[in-house]
Amino acid sequence: MALPTETIELEQLIGARTDKAAIVTQLLKTVIVVPVNEPSDERPDEVSPLTVERGGHSNVFVFTTAEGAEKVKDTTSLFMTMSGTSLILRMSDGLGLLLFSSAGNVAFEPPLLTDIRSDMRALAEGTTKQ
Repeated sequence: MALPTETIELEQLIGARTDKAAIVTQLLKTVIVVPVNEPSDERPDEVSPLTVERGGHSNVFVFTTAEGAEKVKDTTSLFMTMSGTSLILRMSDGLGLLLFSSAGNVAFEPPLLTDIRSDMRALAEGTTKQ
């Protein structure tokens, strides 16, 4: 199965060890695979992303492809796809992001993600107030 152009471009940026600004810009345009925890009996309609502690904070795992996400199949069998933009906007402050790809991995610290969310919201507000 052929990968979408956005995914290929993201993988190329990661493989080239491009600066994070370029990777973030492409991530926002790309559909990613997010492993999710099994719903609890108390909240059967609620899903939450799979997280891991690293660097003193929780991090959400995401993958550029479904094949890559197979790495966590023993932990969860549930996955969802969403745009990088949707994921970052929905993440809670204090969470980091671990992006896994066939070309390498990239970690995004919570303060950077908070700044990205703030910038995206300010841009949206600025474009709608005209």
